[in-house]
Amino acid sequence: LLPLIDRLSDRIRLALHESESAVRAAELRVGEAVTGDLEAYRHYFRGKDLAARGGALQEAVAELERAAEIDPHFVLARVEAAWIGYFSGLVPRAAAREIVREASRGAARAPAKEAGLTRILAAFFDGRFAASRAEILTLARRFPEDRDLSVLGGGILGWCGFTEDALPLVQRALR
Repeated sequence: LLPLIDRLSDRIRLALHESESAVRAAELRVGEAVTGDLEAYRHYFRGKDLAARGGALQEAVAELERAAEIDPHFVLARVEAAWIGYFSGLVPRAAAREIVREASRGAARAPAKEAGLTRILAAFFDGRFAASRAEILTLARRFPEDRDLSVLGGGILGWCGFTEDALPLVQRALR
């Protein structure tokens, strides 16, 4: 299924008159960038859904960790488990920091937004709050409608004392 999505994406971009060289240069295969394992994807989305509802964070973290167990290269599942686990008090800071550091090594394979989220968390857990803030603001301009970024960015900016920057993201997240 995922290779079919990749081929369809390429054909659409070519039909929109992007040059074949531009399509190839920007090529990022879904199965390689996120995961090619549909079972891992299922656990990931279940974890994201549980986290979005807010009440079952322990179960959400378990689902995300299960996704990463199924596909050890599923960087996004690891990062989400660390972030949600840390901010909900389920994962100690040192453990979350190590998970994000390790995930950062594979972030080059991730789509642009997800690689940015990993950089945000790496900077946050390393105590580089200004770098985290800069990355959040850059991604927020690039992906203004992204709720995940608004939730994560608003939370981190508020946590780090950048309340003026946090407010617009929190407002976006609540829409």
